[in-house]
This record gives sequence, C-alpha cells and structure tokens, in this order.
Amino acid sequence: MQPDLSDITSLKHTTLFADFELPRLHNLVLKYPPRIWEYPEGKVIFLRGDPYEEPAILLRGKLDTEITDLEGTNLMVERLEAPEVVGLAVLFSETRRLPVTVSSATACRLAVFSRDQLVSIMKEEPAITMRVLQDAGDRILFLAEKIRFLHFGTIRQKIAAYLLDQLSLQHGGQQSIRQKGAITLELGYNREEMADLFGVSRPSLSRCFSELKESGILSFSGKRVRITEVDPLKAMLQQD
Repeated sequence: MQPDLSDITSLKHTTLFADFELPRLHNLVLKYPPRIWEYPEGKVIFLRGDPYEEPAILLRGKLDTEITDLEGTNLMVERLEAPEVVGLAVLFSETRRLPVTVSSATACRLAVFSRDQLVSIMKEEPAITMRVLQDAGDRILFLAEKIRFLHFGTIRQKIAAYLLDQLSLQHGGQQSIRQKGAITLELGYNREEMADLFGVSRPSLSRCFSELKESGILSFSGKRVRITEVDPLKAMLQQD
C-alpha cells in the first residue's frame, strides 16, 4: 500500500518532518516511499524485545506502549497519538530492540521506512538529523520525569510535584516556591499526556484536579492553571 496525500500531510505534522513544506516533503516521499501498515484496535504490533530495524510513524489513531512485569501486570509507559514517530532512538541504539510492547489502542495507520531510507534522508537533509537528535533528547527527558513521579504514592502528590516543578521553571527558580499569593502557570502537557507521565488513568487524574479545584487550591482552563496558594501543594508532598 502506498502513502496518499493525507499520509504526507500527517508526516508533515511530526517533529521529524516539521521543517518541510508539503511539496518538498511529497518529493522526498516519492524518492523514499514508505510502506503503509494498517491495524484494527487491540492488535499487538511490536513485542518487547523485538528487533526494531525500521522506523514507524503513526499517521492515524493511537498506540499504547506497555511493559509487563513477572506477574503479568501491564504498566502503561505512554500513549502515542497521531501523528507521532515511534521508537526513533531505539533505531540507533546498540541492540536495536524495543524496550516496550506496542499495541493499537484504536484502529491505526503507520508509515514504515527502512533504516537505510532514513539514513539516506538524514544525509541529504541535515535538518532531519537535528530532529532525530531532538526526538532522542525529548524521550530521555520524558522517561526521566516519569521515573521521578513513580516516587510519589498518590495522584495528588504527583500533581503537586509537577506544579511546583513548573512554578520553579517558569517563575524564577526555587525562590518562587516560597512566594505567597496566587500565580498562573502554563502546563507543558495536556491531561492525556500528563496521565501517561504519572502512570495513572486520565479519569482518575481529572477527578483529582476537580477535587483540588473544589478545595480552592487551584483553578484551571485548558493548559493554564492558577494556583491560589503554594503552601498546600508543598504540604501534599509531606503526606504519607
């Protein structure tokens, strides 16, 4: 199956090809045509430990990435939503084996390039090389944050830690955490992404945000959060 115009438009909206105008990207796809894979909902696409030699790009739908422990319990690592590049950093690792199982959360469509195709594209287009490096860096930061939030036992504590981190980043370092009064933040993630980061379900996260709003600790609109007072957030981190 060959990519169509909507596939090329989806590729344009990935971080990998964001620097390309559609006509230029169309010519690139003609020169290095990917294969198109389609899967119904609930299909395992890659197993943890599988060789990963061909980069896949999610064009439509959603994918779940999970790790299964020795007792058979699945831990959600991340939900990918189109358009998104899948496991790009793995492709350039020493082992080239996926650390997670990837399955279709909805019906989905993927574009799959060969590794040789991607390497050739990177040689022709230096901007793609920078995007590959950016993707690898973003993955490392996301997973480091995710591991950190596993330390906190409750969703409230995870929210409090995240908001205090953002407060420090957006309003002048650790000193901002000691200030009094209301303050507004722009969150880096939407609710779906934040639930993935915390390792919790989106309904549970939304319920906890609603409880914090009802208690007067914060209010929110989209990705904007207004913290009425910082001290209650700090107190949450001290709770057992």
